[in-house]
Amino acid sequence: MTGKERMLSAFQHKEGDRVPIYTYILPSDVIAKIWGKKVYLSGSTSLHYEEAKAWMKGEEAHQEFEEKLWEELIKFTKYFELDAVGLPWRLKEKPTRQLDEYNFLYGEKNKKGWHINRYDAVSQTFGVVDSWRNHLQPEEVPEIVGEMEKEFSNRSPLKKENFFETKKLLDIFGKKLVVLGGGGLTIGYTPAFLEATILYSEAIEKYLDIQVAGSLEAIKIQAKMGIKVVCGGGDMASKNGPFYSPSIFHKFMLPRLRKITNLCGELGIYYLFISDGNLWPIAEDLFGESGIHGYGEIEGDAGMDLGKLKKEHGHLTFWGNISCHTLRTGTKEKVIKKTKNCIDKAAKGGGYIFGTSNAVLSGTPVENIIAMYETAKEYGKY
Repeated sequence: MTGKERMLSAFQHKEGDRVPIYTYILPSDVIAKIWGKKVYLSGSTSLHYEEAKAWMKGEEAHQEFEEKLWEELIKFTKYFELDAVGLPWRLKEKPTRQLDEYNFLYGEKNKKGWHINRYDAVSQTFGVVDSWRNHLQPEEVPEIVGEMEKEFSNRSPLKKENFFETKKLLDIFGKKLVVLGGGGLTIGYTPAFLEATILYSEAIEKYLDIQVAGSLEAIKIQAKMGIKVVCGGGDMASKNGPFYSPSIFHKFMLPRLRKITNLCGELGIYYLFISDGNLWPIAEDLFGESGIHGYGEIEGDAGMDLGKLKKEHGHLTFWGNISCHTLRTGTKEKVIKKTKNCIDKAAKGGGYIFGTSNAVLSGTPVENIIAMYETAKEYGKY
C-alpha cells in the first residue's frame, strides 16, 4: 500500500497492511545526529529562530534558508518513510529588528500585532516574551475584533495561489502520501480574550466567526487542490483541563466547529482536531457532537488514555499518544513498550495513526527515535 492508502484507510476504519505513521518533524539537533550534519528543519520553535536570523541577513540569505528547508523536509519525509506530510510550523513573519543575539522584535511597539521573541539556547525554543496581547485589557477586545472584521471584509478572496506551498507538497508527494491541509478554530488563551468570553461575548463570537469564514474559504480551495485531510482546532488545554469552561466551548466553539465539519463532510474530506492537554471535560461535545472525524496529539500524560478513547469514541480516527517525555527521558526498552501499547490499544479495526503526543523535545536520544519508528513499522503490521 502507499502511505496515502494507509492514511485514508485509517479514516475509513479499515485495516491496511500496517498502521500508518505520521509524526511532527523532529528537533534539528536530533536530525543532525542522525544525518551527521547541521540542519535547519525542526519540529520545534528553533526553526523560527533560524529563520529570524536568516531574515536579518537579507533577502538572499532568507531565500537560501527556504531552499534548504524544502530540501530537508523532502529528505526527512522519505528517510522516515512517513505516510503523511505537512508544512513545517513557521512564523512567516519578518522581524523588524534584532535586539541582541537572542531577542527579536516583530512589528512596531505601541501598534497592534507587535511581539518580542526570545531564543533559549538550553531548551532550543523561540517564544514570545512580550506582546501587544499581554497589555490588552478585556474592554479593548470589542474594538480589536471590529478592526479584524473590517480587515477581513476588505481583503482579497483567497485563491489557489495563496496555497502555493501546499501545491508544491502535492506535486512532490500527492500521489503517494496524504498531504495535510489546514483550517483552525480557537479562542486563544491570552487573559483579555478569555475574560472577554464572559464580559464581551458578542465580540468573541464575531472573532470566531471571522475564523470560521476564513477556514471555510480555505478548505474549499484545498479540497479542489486534492487535500483529503485537514488539520484544525488549536491548542486549548493544559494537563488540568481546557483553558475555558465546557459551557463556553458548548456555546462558542461547538456550533462553529459543526459548520467546518459539515463542509468537510460535503466535500468528502476529513477534519482532524488537534490539541494536547486534558480534553475529557468537553469530550461529549468535541468527540460526540462536533462532527470531527479525528483527534490528534492525544496527550496520555494529561490523562487522555488511548484505550478509553477507542472504547468510548471509536467512531473517530486517533493520531498520536506516544509521550514526548518518555521519548526524551525513557529507555529504549520503555519506548518500544509504549509504542506497542499504543498499537495494541487503538489499531484493531483501523482508525489509528501512530505518532507522538506533541513535538519531540530537543535532546531526545536518537536510539529512542529509531526504536519508535522501527517498532511501529514492524509491530504495527496487520
